[in-house]
Amino acid sequence: MYGQLFYRSILSVLFCLIFINYGFSQDEPNITFGEYSLDELKSTVYEADTNVSAVVLYEKGQASFDDNLDVIFLKHVRIKILKKSGFDWGTVRIRFRTGNNKEYVNEVKGFTAYLDDKGEINKVELKKDAIFEENMVKNISYKSFSLPALRPGCIIEYSYKVRSGSMSNFPREWVFQKEIPVLWSEYITKIPTIYGFAIFEQKTDPFYINTKNNYSFTYVTDNNSSLSMTGYKKRLVKRNIPALIEEPFMKSLDDYNAKVIYQLVSFNHPYAKSRFNAQTWKDVGHNLMEDDYFGGRLKGTSLVRKKVKEITDTVSVNDAKLLLIYNFVKNSIVNDKDDNIYGYDLDDVLEKKKGDEGDINLLLAGMLKSCGIEVHPIILSTPKNGTIYKEYPFLDQFNHIIVYAKTDKNEYVLDANDMQRPWYLLPEKALNDEGLMILDDNVEWVKIKPNGKDLSVKVASVLIKNDGSINGLMRVTDDDYCALKERHKMESEKEDDYLKELLQTAKNGIDGSALKIKNKEDVEKSLVIESNISSTSYSQVSGNMMYVNPSFLGRLEDNPFKEEKRKFPIDYAYPIDHYYKVNITLPSGYVLKECPEPISVNLVDGKSGFIREVTKNGDVLQFSTHFFINKLKFTPDEYSELKQFYNKVISLEAEPLVFQKGN
Repeated sequence: MYGQLFYRSILSVLFCLIFINYGFSQDEPNITFGEYSLDELKSTVYEADTNVSAVVLYEKGQASFDDNLDVIFLKHVRIKILKKSGFDWGTVRIRFRTGNNKEYVNEVKGFTAYLDDKGEINKVELKKDAIFEENMVKNISYKSFSLPALRPGCIIEYSYKVRSGSMSNFPREWVFQKEIPVLWSEYITKIPTIYGFAIFEQKTDPFYINTKNNYSFTYVTDNNSSLSMTGYKKRLVKRNIPALIEEPFMKSLDDYNAKVIYQLVSFNHPYAKSRFNAQTWKDVGHNLMEDDYFGGRLKGTSLVRKKVKEITDTVSVNDAKLLLIYNFVKNSIVNDKDDNIYGYDLDDVLEKKKGDEGDINLLLAGMLKSCGIEVHPIILSTPKNGTIYKEYPFLDQFNHIIVYAKTDKNEYVLDANDMQRPWYLLPEKALNDEGLMILDDNVEWVKIKPNGKDLSVKVASVLIKNDGSINGLMRVTDDDYCALKERHKMESEKEDDYLKELLQTAKNGIDGSALKIKNKEDVEKSLVIESNISSTSYSQVSGNMMYVNPSFLGRLEDNPFKEEKRKFPIDYAYPIDHYYKVNITLPSGYVLKECPEPISVNLVDGKSGFIREVTKNGDVLQFSTHFFINKLKFTPDEYSELKQFYNKVISLEAEPLVFQKGN
C-alpha cells in the first residue's frame, strides 16, 4: 500500500448508551428506501430522552472510487420527527464544489411518511421543483430542499449521490454524533491502494463495528485499456449514540462528537507521476504563499497601491498609516459572506465595497504591505469549527484569517470585519488558542489571546421615598467586549427598547428617561449610557415593613450552569470584570433593620470571585460589588465549584435592605 495511514483516538467521557426499539431492533437494520412500518410511525416518544425533538433512525454514507477513479459519495438518512421543534431536520443543505474541481449532486430523493386519521400509512414524495441550488462563496454552492408535509410523528427520509472527477473531493469527514440521538450511523469507504490517506478517529468509546478488508477491481483508462488494482474497504458503525448537547461556555460541539476524518496524503498512479500533498506545516505555508488567492493577494494591485497612497498621503509614521488603512477597510468594506481564508478579486472588493472575511482581511494585509509595513497572515479555526489537529497538516481545518502587522515600534493582530470593533480587539470567534502564522518562507504557531475584557462599570444614585418609590440617576460605562456586545444590540433595537432591556423594566418595574448615549459611533472610546431611573413598584411594602434590593442594575439572577454534572470543559473566551456602585438615600421615617454585610467569595483558583462592600454614612448607604472571572478555562472536575460560586453570588445579590417604619 502506498502512503501511510494515521490513526488517532481521542478519549473523553464515557456515555451510557441505551438502545430503544423504534421499529427495528436487529443489530444491522434492513432498511429499504421508501418503505416504513407501522411500529416506526406509531412511536411518539423517545423513552431514553423524552426531551428530544427528533431521532435519527438510520444514517449511512458510502465513499468510494469507481472503475474510472471518479469519487462517488452516497448518503441515506431516515429521521423520526417527534415534535414541531424537530422540523428543522426536514431542511437539508448539500454543500458541493464548483469550478475546476467540480462536484455533481444528483439522484436526490425524499419522502415524508405519516399515519392519517384512519391509521393508514401516507407517503409524500419530494418534488424535483422543490430542490434549489444556491451559490455562496467562489467555487462553493449548496443544493437545498425541505421535505414536505412535516408533522409530529412523521418519518422523513432522503438520499443523494455526489460524483467528482477529482480525488481531492473524497469526503473529508463523517460525523456519527449529532444534537439528537442516533440509533444507527454507518460509514463505508473503499479506497484503492494508490491513494494514501491520513485517518483520524475521534470517539468516546469503541465502534460497534470496525472492519477492514481488501478488495480488487479493474481500472478502465481513458483509452479503454484495463488495469487490475487492489484496495481496502473500511466499515465503521456506531449505534445508540446519545444526543450531544451544547453547554454554556463551551467552545465547540465539534471537538467532542464522534467522527472520522480522511485526508489525502499521497497519490501513486501507475500512469502518472507520484504526488505527495503537504507533508509538513511548512509545506502548507509554502503552498499558500504560492497560491494567487492567498500569497498573491499580499502583492497588491495598482488600484490597491493608489488607494493606499490616497489614504496615507498626509502621514509619515507607519503606526498612523496602519490605523488609517485599518479604519478605511473596516468602515468601507461590508462583510456579506461566510468565513474564508482566501481573497479573490481585491480590485472588485474595493470597487463594490463588499466581500467575505478572507477578502477583507487579505485586502487589509495587502494594503499594509503596500506601504512598507511587515505583514503576515494568520490562519485559524474558529471555536465553532473546532480544534486544529496539529499532528498532521491539512488545510481544510482552517476557516478564518487574521493579520499580524509589525511597525518599528509596535506589533498588531488585526481583523477588519466588524465596524463596531476597535482595532485592538479580535472577534470572539478568533479566540481559539492558536493560529498558524504564514511567513515568507516558513510558518509559526502563535498564541491568540484576548486583548480585552467583558468590562462594565455601573454607577447609580438613588433616593428611596417613604412610599417605596425610587428616583435617581444611573451611568453605565462599558469597554472592550462588553461595549462591542452593547453596540451590536443598539444596531438592531430602538433606544427605548434598549433602555428597557438594560433596566429590565418588565421584570423589575424600573423605568428610564432622558437617555443619553455617548461614543456610540466612536468605538475606540468607552460606551457610556446615562439615564434617569424611577419606579413605583420596585420596592416591596408590607404594613410597616419595606424591602428594597440594592442591586438595581445588572444583578445576577440566573445561573448559566444548571446541570448537576458537566461533561466538557468550561471555556470563557475572555476575562469578565463587572463593577457596580450605588449611593442610596434611605427613606425618611424608616429604620434600617437589616442590611447585606460586606463579604468576599473567591474560587480556589484565586483569580475569580465576588466582593461586596457596604458602608453607611448618615442617611446614605454606599453599596458596591465586583464580579470577576480571570481564569478562562475550567475542567469538568471544577464545574461543581464554579456552579456553587454562581449560586452563591445569586443568593447574595438577592439579599434586600429591610426597613421598618418608626424610630
